[in-house]
Amino acid sequence: MPRRVVVDQNGVVVSVEAVPERSAPPSSKGSTGEKTGANKRRNGKPKFKWRPKRTTGFSAAARRRVQEERSRQEKAAQIRSAEETLRQAEEKFAAVEQLTDFDEAHAIGVAASNASSPDYPLAIAAFKKAYRLDPRRKVKSGRKPEPGLFEVPMKLAAAYKRNGQFYESQKMYEWVLKHHDSRIAKTELAVLHEDRFGTRSRARGQL
Repeated sequence: MPRRVVVDQNGVVVSVEAVPERSAPPSSKGSTGEKTGANKRRNGKPKFKWRPKRTTGFSAAARRRVQEERSRQEKAAQIRSAEETLRQAEEKFAAVEQLTDFDEAHAIGVAASNASSPDYPLAIAAFKKAYRLDPRRKVKSGRKPEPGLFEVPMKLAAAYKRNGQFYESQKMYEWVLKHHDSRIAKTELAVLHEDRFGTRSRARGQL
């Protein structure tokens, strides 16, 4: 251990003191040379690292092309659906034309008119076919036709009206009245005239 000698003004040794050795600063490494836990926490990498926000990488032009392609596919699907509907309708009309039984044609017309989603074009085709097959049309010379003969034309006129074919409906009611005094035909024809012309006349009167 080093010593320190203390002398007075006359050079006489007064005392000899032991000087403690300076201790080495604590090492950042343990006895094994590894970093301590504190140093690991202080010198280690941060747990959270900033990362740039990820993007889809789609430009405005790319998004526009995707939208255009999607629109094209939707239109193509609509066209296919319309073509399939038309094909089915053509098959239905062709099937109606092949009918040979009055009751069957009449039943198809009634079913098409009264369905939850009415198919008036099909009903019109079926009623036309039913009238051509109606056995009551065979009237002997000099005799009046049975009142039931005008049942199908009345239903045909109603189907025309519901399908928006007002002119055809009017002509059919007028045809019935030429051959048969039908109160229902007169009422329906008056209502049809009111719908077609009365509304227009009232509108002109308000101007």
